[in-house]
Amino acid sequence: LSFSSFPRPRPMGEGASIYNCALCDSYALVTLGILPERKLARGPNGLARYEDLLEAFQDARCVASALLLACPTCNALARATEEGASAKPGADQVEDGDFLRDGLAVLTPCFLVSFEDGQPPPVYVDENAAKGGIKPRYRLVQGVGPAELELDRSRTGRLHKPSLRPFGIDVRPLSLDDDAAATRETMSEACLFAEALTSCAGGDAAASVVRRAGWVRGGDPPRPALERWGEIREATEREMDEDAREYVRARRVVGGLEYEARRARGHL
Repeated sequence: LSFSSFPRPRPMGEGASIYNCALCDSYALVTLGILPERKLARGPNGLARYEDLLEAFQDARCVASALLLACPTCNALARATEEGASAKPGADQVEDGDFLRDGLAVLTPCFLVSFEDGQPPPVYVDENAAKGGIKPRYRLVQGVGPAELELDRSRTGRLHKPSLRPFGIDVRPLSLDDDAAATRETMSEACLFAEALTSCAGGDAAASVVRRAGWVRGGDPPRPALERWGEIREATEREMDEDAREYVRARRVVGGLEYEARRARGHL
């Protein structure tokens, strides 16, 4: 078990944090912004000033709100369950660029991960980012968390989930029905509900509703929302305000028209 909380000066790069998808329970990295430059740690009291800058970056960027992100696992599932699609779950969504360029990426509610009560999510930096063509190597630069992260082979920023077992993460694989049409319907409806909550109430309020409705590993035993969507849908509908319900009703009508248009363009 390797945790660290001492921020060491690193070269300037993009700070990233781990997020957990509330729908499928996978873990991946999301870029938060540009970190302070290493040269700011030079001179008298330079390291202390640099640590203050890193802490300020963490406090400003590592939010507790629900974030709508393009989870690699959910996008692979959505792509694989579309009629006529050739991609399989786990496909490289970076290489399968048509899916993203056509604006078909699904956005699911996600939360940044904290590894210690009372501490904000840790910040990581890819030490190989400037070398080009080399496998990313993410190391802790600020906060409390695993000292180094292990990515899977999808090249999407997704973490190799079994590597998180020593840090208290449940790494049981996602278990879904073999019915592709049912999975497609669940993905579509869950993403619509998340979009409605975030658009109508904002990230903080959406996070509260999502947690109360049991999206975040609810149930007994706790399982991902995608496995329990029937019960979660009912709980979410009870928690929604009227604006969010109307948003869902309106988008369902528009979504039907968009579906037919996509079929006509040959995307489905």
